[in-house]
Amino acid sequence: MAHPSPPRQHPSAPPPLHLSRRLSDALQIIQEEYNRILAERDALRTELTRTQNIANEQDMELNMIRRAIWNLQNQLETHRQRFEDERQRLFDELRYQRAVAGLAPPTPLRDLSNPPMGPPLSASVSATSSNSSSSSAASFAPIQTPSPEVDLSVGGGGRGFKHVQPQPPSRRPTPLPPIVPNTHTHTPAGDDLLLSLNPANAPPGYRKEHNDWAVTFNPKLPRNLDVDLVQSIPHPSVVCSIHISPDGQYVATGCNQAVYIYEIKSGVQVCSLVDPSCSRDGDLYIRSVKFSPCGEYLATGAEDHRVRIWTIKPPTLRYVFSGHRKEVCALDYSPNGRYVISGSGDCTAVIWDLKRGGQTTTAAASLDTPESGITSISIDSSTTYVAAGCLDRLIRIWNIHTGELVAKLKGHEDSVYTVRFMTPPSSSAGIGESGRWWLVSAGLDCYVRCWDVSALLLLSTTVGDGVSGGEERMERERGLVSCPLVRSLRGHQDYVLTVAYSSDNRYIISGAKDRSLVLWDSVEGIGKLKVNGHTNSVISVDIRGTYVVTASGDRCCRICEFIFVHCP
Repeated sequence: MAHPSPPRQHPSAPPPLHLSRRLSDALQIIQEEYNRILAERDALRTELTRTQNIANEQDMELNMIRRAIWNLQNQLETHRQRFEDERQRLFDELRYQRAVAGLAPPTPLRDLSNPPMGPPLSASVSATSSNSSSSSAASFAPIQTPSPEVDLSVGGGGRGFKHVQPQPPSRRPTPLPPIVPNTHTHTPAGDDLLLSLNPANAPPGYRKEHNDWAVTFNPKLPRNLDVDLVQSIPHPSVVCSIHISPDGQYVATGCNQAVYIYEIKSGVQVCSLVDPSCSRDGDLYIRSVKFSPCGEYLATGAEDHRVRIWTIKPPTLRYVFSGHRKEVCALDYSPNGRYVISGSGDCTAVIWDLKRGGQTTTAAASLDTPESGITSISIDSSTTYVAAGCLDRLIRIWNIHTGELVAKLKGHEDSVYTVRFMTPPSSSAGIGESGRWWLVSAGLDCYVRCWDVSALLLLSTTVGDGVSGGEERMERERGLVSCPLVRSLRGHQDYVLTVAYSSDNRYIISGAKDRSLVLWDSVEGIGKLKVNGHTNSVISVDIRGTYVVTASGDRCCRICEFIFVHCP
């Protein structure tokens, strides 16, 4: 008798119950493992970010220490040279007196038995310091010797033309580190209300807080403006410089190896500017960016000692100017768009003539400041004067056309990091009335200072009219033009690195190493508000219309809108 075969299971029948449970358990284990891996990834990302921040802070602190050592070495060399000059003068006087008296000459001077502490300075420094100590004014003179050709192509092989080579400085400073200060703040003494003002102690109605930024308004003033964060744009590196286009629609940011251009309202990147001839190995920070007055070109200065001129639409490298021996720290366009002036850590500023860029010469003259490096440059609205902020605490102003040093402003107690010409608005107090002209500066002494440089207007009028006499000319022959200090504004707890002013010249805005922005009323000379939000130094700031853009060491560019309301 045949046994019946077992019934076949239909293919669409569900799997046995124990198989379903095993599959569910396996999926649950996989899900738990996935969640664990995600948690570990987030923890590693957090730790990596923290480690990178610590490394950046230590690197920036090292740069500041190197800069301090650089300043101390130069100060030591200056004092040593003065001592040697005085020693030689006294010896010469003694030798002359003994010769008159019929006595034998004194014993020749010998080297000092106790040399100065620290690393030995080069012989070239000692040889040139004697020449530089006899002259207190920085020189500005056209250079007669020819120099290598300026590259007109990306690869440097295009048709070239000669440019003026800057004169070597009278003392050779050690290389300057990048201007990216650390985040460990110190608090100098000060009595301004804004020094201690923050959202925690501001009265109700005078503070505005969000997740990652806050605004504190001065409670002693009526609150007649508001601030909103429009965009926060992350970057792949420290943002060293920014500039808003003349039409106020775009902002350019200078970073490591590249320049980025964004739409201000949307935050969308329009293009990036990268020189393909540059090596991608190592750092090459773009220390300064500047739109041309027409908005069609962009000038950039970088740590490879070169100035580049870009056509924005389409993105094309137009010129590459070589001539500086150290990093280019500052740039400015003349209002007519013909000249670009670059300031460098090699203690020189060079004028580049763009109108003759395809012909013979470009650099009309070289501004030489033997005492210290240049950190900032500003050209006045008449394209007559150029001001330079220097590491030796001085501001120098030259006549662009004659090359003459016309003013030297002393008042800062530490290096000057930013200068801007401006015309202050009128006021009932007499400050900023019609015909007045200011220069705004700031630096490592934590102050924003305003100088009355109106005497330069009279000087340029006198020169332009061909006047050969008069009290002004007699006063000018006695020395440099006197430019009094009219404002000293204190609202930051640390180094002030950048300033800008509104289109109506009513407001000055400053950014500092204490990570904050302060808005100042230039007429009243008082701070109206403070903005906090960056997690590192505010390195650069610009303002156009109602938009204020900041660049920071936290690798972020922020765009804020300031809604100004002028009260009667």
